[in-house]
Amino acid sequence: MMNKPGRTHRFLAALALSLACAMFPALAGAQAAQPPDLPSAGTAQNPGFFGALSDIHFNPFYDPSLVDKLAAAEPSAWDGIFKTSSVTEPAGPGYDTNYPLLKATLDAIAPQARRLDYLILPGDFLTHDFRENYMQYASDTSDAAYRSFVLKTIRYVAMGLKAQFPNVPVIATLGNNDSFCGDYQIEPSSAFLYDLTATMTDAAGSRAGFSAYPELGAYVIPHPRTPRHYFVVLENTFLSAKYRNTCGLSNINPSQAVLLWLEATLYRMKRENATVTLVMHIPSGIDAYSSTRTCRFSSPPVPYFSTANGDALTNILQRYPDQIRAIFTGHSHMDDFRVLPGIDGKPFAYERVIPSISPLFGNNPGYQLYSYERTTGTPVSYWARTYATADSSNTRSWQWEYEFRQAYNVGELSPDNLNTLAATIAKDPATRAKYMAFYTGGANSGTITHQNWPAFACALTNLGAKAFSTCFCSGTQ
Repeated sequence: MMNKPGRTHRFLAALALSLACAMFPALAGAQAAQPPDLPSAGTAQNPGFFGALSDIHFNPFYDPSLVDKLAAAEPSAWDGIFKTSSVTEPAGPGYDTNYPLLKATLDAIAPQARRLDYLILPGDFLTHDFRENYMQYASDTSDAAYRSFVLKTIRYVAMGLKAQFPNVPVIATLGNNDSFCGDYQIEPSSAFLYDLTATMTDAAGSRAGFSAYPELGAYVIPHPRTPRHYFVVLENTFLSAKYRNTCGLSNINPSQAVLLWLEATLYRMKRENATVTLVMHIPSGIDAYSSTRTCRFSSPPVPYFSTANGDALTNILQRYPDQIRAIFTGHSHMDDFRVLPGIDGKPFAYERVIPSISPLFGNNPGYQLYSYERTTGTPVSYWARTYATADSSNTRSWQWEYEFRQAYNVGELSPDNLNTLAATIAKDPATRAKYMAFYTGGANSGTITHQNWPAFACALTNLGAKAFSTCFCSGTQ
């Protein structure tokens, strides 16, 4: 029996509130700075360090001859199956992550992994077009077999990360591609989320704080080193302008419940005098790449969230400026950031958009290491690493690309300093050239050009469609 809309809204509101209250027991070729020798994760030395990588988009179909063997095996046996493949070259531009690229990534981060305090992964475990690939290459195309393979793939990636980070939290959220139903179609209160709860709690190293996960894909856990600081992890695909609850009850709007859960969580943090690092998949504001035709062709800007959901999320965050230490997202596959304006118009928070491991969109794979103040949980700087070719060779390898403070010379990570950086990118050609190169991890993909760069510059600080259009179309950037 389908609920009436009014009853559904009240149910979701009550669910979100009750769950929230119950869960607390350098340019390519340039010499880049490498991170310092990392202290042991168990020491009290300040600063501490953590890692961030995103959008792995693991493709288990890269060698179709292995698919049936993978489907018949547990994820713990997949490494041995992949090692029998004749495909040994890591995936390149235009392709999602295959086993050789995933292994190269895990091998690269291994020397730092056991000295980091935690790892952040803002979503997208699965390759694009997962269902279509499965139906093409698998012998058993039943719904049960497909669902099993989805879960096995996510578990395999999570297990690989946890093997490198055995004693620290892996703070992961799902992305828009991570679902049974399809892209931007994750179902709330679903078997999918229920079945993944154990995988996510194992990765995070904590079962407490996951009471909302089977319903909303959201959770909150304490920081491993900083007192009274928490990771608040949000499945914000529900807020996307592209989201459709295709496989669930059509009259249920999970965005309402997610926003109510977030409001209740931040309210509780404020009351407890606690602070948070927010982790979600999709960035705030405007999709710059999809909005480069806004002015010349009279096309409207393309927001990541629906107008109502984007405004609601911004309003909630603006009410808790003292609680937010940093926000981490992914989704775009690029190295980017956003500055969030407060009610008074002054910057109060920022989002670091983490580059992807997948090189699908012509970017070089990348991940980042961050330093942070262990006393407050506040990030200080980061070192970007990219999987690219060296000047003298066509062979790709993991290389340190740049360190934030050294490259941009604006000081430590903060809302004000990133706001200053955004203005400098718009006005200073040298700084802009760095931003354009770092955006793709040094790849010459043509994503940002000397013609369309104003769209990307405007998107850094103008999160609403009207503000973005005013900036982009008037040439005020």
